[in-house]
Amino acid sequence: MSDFYVKNFIFEDGERYCLLFNRETDIPTYYENMYITVEVRNRTHSVKTMEAVSRTLLLFKQFLKLKDINIIERVMGLEFLTIYEIDELLYYLGLNHTSKKIVKITHGRRQPVSAKTKYNRINWISRYLNWLSEYLLLHNKKVDVKKSMIS
Repeated sequence: MSDFYVKNFIFEDGERYCLLFNRETDIPTYYENMYITVEVRNRTHSVKTMEAVSRTLLLFKQFLKLKDINIIERVMGLEFLTIYEIDELLYYLGLNHTSKKIVKITHGRRQPVSAKTKYNRINWISRYLNWLSEYLLLHNKKVDVKKSMIS
């Protein structure tokens, strides 16, 4: 079972929404939900896209927890992910992580997802990491992100 979950709900005005929660504390995750609100919802993406992005960020959080990586500390220390961690992340994102009652067994391995699903997951995590880095570094004025991206 995952340490995180996505909860869908409907506002009184009928708008559908979803949030990523920490299962242990039952508290919404901060940066992931801010990203979903600012970069997905406010850019008029559909609720299905919001759900897909939430589930992708859930996978990313699971991966970080599995590898004992504190991405906030890494970004603040200008460390980011190593090439090996990126390779492991790409492999992890290519696997089907759904837990269905009936599972197709192939020698105890998880089934791969489609190339399109894997691409979408990579794309959203890349966008999220870019947003998170800019937000953390600009908010704390640690680095001039725009200048360092040009150099």
